[in-house]
Amino acid sequence: FWGNWASCDSSSGTKKRTRLCINPFPQNGGALCAGNGHEVAKCPVNGGWSIWGHWASCDSSFGTKKRTRQCNNPSTQNGGASCSGISQESENCPGCREKGVISGDIYTDPQLPSDFHVDNIFTHNKEETSYKGYWIAPNQTQGSFIINLGCQRTFNSINLVNTHNHGHRDRSTKKFRLSVSQTQEEPWIKVLETTLEDSRQQLDPLPLQTMDLQSEAEGQFLKFELLEWYGHGGGLQYFGIIEPELLFELDNAEDDLTPLPPKIVLNLNVYLD
Repeated sequence: FWGNWASCDSSSGTKKRTRLCINPFPQNGGALCAGNGHEVAKCPVNGGWSIWGHWASCDSSFGTKKRTRQCNNPSTQNGGASCSGISQESENCPGCREKGVISGDIYTDPQLPSDFHVDNIFTHNKEETSYKGYWIAPNQTQGSFIINLGCQRTFNSINLVNTHNHGHRDRSTKKFRLSVSQTQEEPWIKVLETTLEDSRQQLDPLPLQTMDLQSEAEGQFLKFELLEWYGHGGGLQYFGIIEPELLFELDNAEDDLTPLPPKIVLNLNVYLD
């Protein structure tokens, strides 16, 4: 009779069993047993992770580095279970990289030599004296933008200045949503959704507004989504995040993150030179 199946061979995805021609032995010129003395069958092999590969070089665009591993130790075979867990992980590179815009919806008009790019919000211009220095989304559109903060940041409030599009005063952000993520692959976590006053009738310079988040935010990537607007559309003149006991403004001239005196941290409703 057949013996028990041997353990599954993970390299081939097969198992074997044998039987002996001893019941009875052939004797006195009798014939050997007909058929095979062993048989092979497929068996399910669950996948296993290889060791982690080396860390890749630091990506200067995102301020992170990555490494991967493969589900090939052994590979999944014959309906076996796949590896559980992640095949890629990332971590911050030493030090913060320069912040930058990953993507953004912007207003364009071939008849105007305008520059309404998202990176305009990194600097507080105080007054809209020309068709530059602020971001506006396409007309009547729920535009958005994504910013890479350069490394993981923890913050609990934001600063922003609305826009009214220079002398036209024909648009203003009304309602927006703010979300953060640790990496671009992870889900976005909403940290703020709020409504602003109509800035079309406000005098220049438009006020710098400070807003507390729903909860403390931690992440490297920040997404702003324009949900509603006044007039033709929305936009922003300035945007910055406020870290605990630090004011991290998205200002090209202030990347060194110098701690602010307590009296300044507590009084952020007025823009400080």
